[in-house]
Amino acid sequence: MHPRSLLTLKLLLLAAIAAEGCDVAPTTATATEPCPGAESLLSPGGLPTGFERCADGAVNRVEALAVPADGLGHACTGGTGAMECSNDNACTDGPRGQCVGDWTEADDTGEARRYSCVCQYHCEDDSDCEADEACVSSWVTDTHIPAFCAMAECRTGEDCPERECGLSAYSDGCDVGVSLLCRDAETDTCRVDEDCPKASQSCGWDYQSPEFFACQTPNCAIGRPLLVEGGPRLAHATSRADWSEAASASPDGAPDAADAPNDAQRAALAVHWRAVAAAEHASIGSFARFTLQLLALGAPSELLFDTQTAAADEVRHARIAYGFASRYAGVAVGPGPLPLHGAMPALDAPGVLAGLIDEACVGETVGAAEAGAAAAACRDPQVRSALLSIATDESRHAALAWRAVQWLVNAHPELRAFAAERFTTAVSALRSAPCRVPALDLAAHGVLAGQEKQRLREAALREVVEPLGAACFGPAATSA
Repeated sequence: MHPRSLLTLKLLLLAAIAAEGCDVAPTTATATEPCPGAESLLSPGGLPTGFERCADGAVNRVEALAVPADGLGHACTGGTGAMECSNDNACTDGPRGQCVGDWTEADDTGEARRYSCVCQYHCEDDSDCEADEACVSSWVTDTHIPAFCAMAECRTGEDCPERECGLSAYSDGCDVGVSLLCRDAETDTCRVDEDCPKASQSCGWDYQSPEFFACQTPNCAIGRPLLVEGGPRLAHATSRADWSEAASASPDGAPDAADAPNDAQRAALAVHWRAVAAAEHASIGSFARFTLQLLALGAPSELLFDTQTAAADEVRHARIAYGFASRYAGVAVGPGPLPLHGAMPALDAPGVLAGLIDEACVGETVGAAEAGAAAAACRDPQVRSALLSIATDESRHAALAWRAVQWLVNAHPELRAFAAERFTTAVSALRSAPCRVPALDLAAHGVLAGQEKQRLREAALREVVEPLGAACFGPAATSA
């Protein structure tokens, strides 16, 4: 049982014994309004959703209402992708089936068309969900899923000591994780995104993180991110075929029929690989920026050569990932322009060292381990072969980062303490970052479950990253 659930139970039992005449000290609950200036959130048809927005922007669930049926989902209007369905009548495998499009792309006339039409099934109220879940509608969370069962520590404010059952909905870089939990003024470090120090962060919660609202940083990516002001910079997906490396090019053949993904899995895998592809595409920019930094610092030629080679690897990784995104979506997917405003590199040694530690030494080392573990679990030979290749390349890229850091620290020994502190902060940030649990089991298709990813991440940090940090920066480089 969660600690805050224990607190709720304690308050319930205190109230019970007080009703029997026992002398119970008053609880911390007060009669003050927990969410002043609240505004009720309505569906597009003007129906109440059971959620309200406080004057400061925080969103709470105040009533467990049925999800309004008006406008749920996005009707599929056709396209060139996989067509599991053409109308709602074809969706009969679950309750309240709808035929929806997975993503939107404007055609030459500017008209929005939806591709990869699939059946989606949605909850109608909390009775469709497990005891620790609640039925949440899409207009409250801004997700593409019509209505779904989200993890819920509370269902309304009546379940909470401070009478606020808060909504957490933030993107980890691949998808949006949604939860409901009690707000706690003493332990929460934020209420809304604007409370976070970085524009790229969101105020949210995941059940594997400490049980309070805190600023979350997107962490779903393999490889080196292109960070600008602390947040990842990515290109939006568009319809183009020149970035797709055909999956059939793999020498390992096709997956067995028993291992082929079903329609719901195909839709989820299309979203996953589109996110992976965008991250790999952005890594090209990260290595290009690193090349300029090395040139500015007078780096050895072998570091520059290996950096250029790594950038070429990332082009291939992006092509592989866009190829899988296209395969699962049934339509060609590629990157649009990569926004680079504000991405010019720091050219001083401390700035370059900080970027190396944040983007590469910690994240890229763990990313290589995750790619290898995903390959080991994967039963699709084409995906497994691609993941093994990516894991091998990312291991070399991580080694390049550690070599570059060692060169910089040796050239600037006065920065060793700075590097140790930066390293400790980066490890702590990744260790506390939540891994969202996918709604579907996709391990056989190369996507690690949240629990497995968290376990692997901790092992990689403890057994690989931290020993390397201690070797490079000294014993002070350990995580709290």
